[in-house]
Amino acid sequence: MAVEVRERVYLNPNIRSVDIVEEYVLETGTYSQTVIQTEDLEAFLEHLRGLRLSEKTVNGYRKSVNLCMSMLNTGIHNVNEDEFRELAERLYSTRERSYAKNIITRFGRYYRFCNGIDPPDIGDGRRTMESIGSKANSMCNLLPDKVAEFRAFLSEDHTESTVNTIIDHITRCLMIIYTDRGFVDIRKIDEQTIFALDRKLEGLKWDYRRAILRSLGDFVFHFTGNNPYYLFMEDSDRRKKKECRFDPQVDEYLGTIWKRNRKKTTISSKRKNIIRMVRIMDEVFGEIPLEEVSPYQIMDLRYHFDGLKDTTVYKYVTDFCDFIEHVTGNDLLRQCQFEWNLDESVERKWIFREEWEKLKAEADPMELLILFLGAGLGLRRAEIAGIRLQDIEGDRLTVWGKGVGKGKKAVFSLRPKVREALDRYLEIRSKTVSRYGDSSDGRLFINGSNYRGRAMTPDAIGQIVRRLGKRVGVDLSTHSLRRFFCMTMYDSKTDEFVIQRKMRHSSIEITRNHYLYVDPRKMALADDMTQDGL
Repeated sequence: MAVEVRERVYLNPNIRSVDIVEEYVLETGTYSQTVIQTEDLEAFLEHLRGLRLSEKTVNGYRKSVNLCMSMLNTGIHNVNEDEFRELAERLYSTRERSYAKNIITRFGRYYRFCNGIDPPDIGDGRRTMESIGSKANSMCNLLPDKVAEFRAFLSEDHTESTVNTIIDHITRCLMIIYTDRGFVDIRKIDEQTIFALDRKLEGLKWDYRRAILRSLGDFVFHFTGNNPYYLFMEDSDRRKKKECRFDPQVDEYLGTIWKRNRKKTTISSKRKNIIRMVRIMDEVFGEIPLEEVSPYQIMDLRYHFDGLKDTTVYKYVTDFCDFIEHVTGNDLLRQCQFEWNLDESVERKWIFREEWEKLKAEADPMELLILFLGAGLGLRRAEIAGIRLQDIEGDRLTVWGKGVGKGKKAVFSLRPKVREALDRYLEIRSKTVSRYGDSSDGRLFINGSNYRGRAMTPDAIGQIVRRLGKRVGVDLSTHSLRRFFCMTMYDSKTDEFVIQRKMRHSSIEITRNHYLYVDPRKMALADDMTQDGL
């Protein structure tokens, strides 16, 4: 964007000035004027420093003032009451209330400094929010039947407060769409609309912004059968994808990772790490084939990450070496024999027989099946979420996971209790599908309600287990079930090497150091014996 200063107007010969800047806008092919405050702002910031405010606070004032001035597109001395209120409405509609209030308060002090009078009174933001809410409600009057129908649909599975929150999200989006277009047509709300809304809501926290957009996507899906939110997220992932000279091999490798039902964030992180390592390798050694990469070159690449923690460098190097091993069969990581300083920061949560009985007694059919898959077969949460209906054949279950062996494939025999729990859940699943449809791509565990039969993610499986534990007063994670699976075998005097194979660990050291030797019961017994010896 070409920017050229056309004119400088001095409002006060002493300290104040305004730059009138003319910008050529590529999207529209026109020129627009933007008013940028210069010496007014610097004088105000010096005034704040004179009050002994920290530099961090002063910079916060600078950002708030610049944001407001860019939204007003006029000089501070020309801001009238209506413009001030409109500014407040825009801030409160696109940002959290406390954050918007903080911005308005800072800008109000700047307004007072420059003009010598108090800014217009807009209260604490509640009246502004009520005004915005009334406008949003009037926008919903454009679609009264659809909003009422969707509210009734949500009320069947959600509490009133949750329904009100989702409807508030939808009305906020409809208000913004109406402001931009002058009308609201639900058939024309697509991924481009979601993208525009995402930009307008960028002042909100990421997860809150996604919740708002997801609510609108579910609203549109209810009436059209298309969810623009998920299309937007898929398109966003494609835009973020970076290219490298090994793209076909990277895609094929990540495809095998995807089959093991690793999370999207994990796959995206591995792609980023591999691409960065390839680019560093190209800069240092030139564009050499993967087959010619040597252990010495990997060791050299490691030390190009000076300043990063070993835990971070470990992820880059291991992801890259795993990729090379997949393509060439050459295990460079083992040949390098690196020593890493990896801090043990994972809090392990354990359950034993007493907690297990509490969980079983409280669990519903879906929760009980998850418990049995974790504690009866030793499955990880990603493996549980990744089970497809086609993986179940009679009393046999095929799982794609982290276990050793070609293709990371494991076959389990379903014992009577597990099979019974599976049959009970399948009855519930069929009812969910008949009501909400099936968008799970054949996955066993699916969501109901406003998620419309979409497959559960590993995070969703983890949340189900944690919520069950919270109901019965047991602190656990999905991996606690796998630890229970391991310790049940150990308590029954099963050989350690058999336990290793059942746990699908690549070495006996993992089984010992992360499970058998850190049993909290043994630790407590050792503490008691130490105390007895005093």
